[in-house]
Amino acid sequence: MKLNTADYALIISLFSATISLAGFIWNVWSKFLFPKARIRLQFAIGYITGGYQGATRPTYICAFATNFGPTDISVQNFVVTIKRGLFRKGQAAYVNPIQSLVRPEAMLGPFGGDLPKPLKVGDQHTLYFPYESTSFAREQLHRAGVLDNFGRFHGIPRRQLRGVKKELDQAFADQPYEPTRGGAYTPEPNQDY
Repeated sequence: MKLNTADYALIISLFSATISLAGFIWNVWSKFLFPKARIRLQFAIGYITGGYQGATRPTYICAFATNFGPTDISVQNFVVTIKRGLFRKGQAAYVNPIQSLVRPEAMLGPFGGDLPKPLKVGDQHTLYFPYESTSFAREQLHRAGVLDNFGRFHGIPRRQLRGVKKELDQAFADQPYEPTRGGAYTPEPNQDY
C-alpha cells in the first residue's frame, strides 16, 4: 500500500491534534485542578542599616523566599545538602535560622526564624543566618533551599551559593573553616533533597 500526499497530511494532522489535546489537558490540570505554588529564593549577604552611625553594621546571611503563586503556600524549614565526595551521597541537614535579630544568639531549632511561615501570593519572608567563620555557607553545598507544606523542595540557584561562599572565604581568610555541626539538625541518613 502506497501512501499519497493526502494520507501523509492526515497522519500529521492527527499527530498535531494529539499533541494539542495533551497540552490542553496538561494546562487545565496544572493551572486549575492541581496548581503548585512556586517559591523563588535569593541568597546573599545583607547589612542592616539605619541608626548605626559610627558603629559596625550588623551583617547576616539572608535567604529571601518569595511566593510566585498561583496559590498560597507555607515555608516549613531551611535545608541543605552537603557534598561528601565524588561517589558518596550528600548529607542532608536542617539549618537553624535566627529567631530574632534583637537576640541573634537564641535559635529555636529547625523551626526558628518564625517558621513555619504562611505566604500568600506575592509575599516574601526573609531568613537570617549568622555571618561568621563557622557558617554553614562555607561548606561544599550541593543544594540549599526551603521545604514547603507539601514537602516540595525549592532551591537556591547554585551560582548564588558559590557567590556567598566566596565572600565568606574572603572575609574569613585568616580563619580556617571548621564545621561545628552544632547549629544543624541532621535528619535520617536516607532522606534526600
